[in-house]
Amino acid sequence: MSKFQHVGYDEAHQIVDRSKSLFWNGWNIVEWRKDADGFFSRNGMYRNNSWGKVVRITRLEDDGTWKVPIKYAVGR
Repeated sequence: MSKFQHVGYDEAHQIVDRSKSLFWNGWNIVEWRKDADGFFSRNGMYRNNSWGKVVRITRLEDDGTWKVPIKYAVGR
């Protein structure tokens, strides 16, 4: 069983809107987790008044979909 699901534009927006861990950076979906060590990390980022780390960047695929982790799928 795949741990990822291909989703289109509308479903990708629903997923990002529902999750506190995801946000848009242009056409990319960024997964971010709060972590105080983010200050010292190369993939650290200050967001929403706290430090964290970028866990995953999901880029737009050639077929116009995003391959997102199944745990974020709409309807789960």
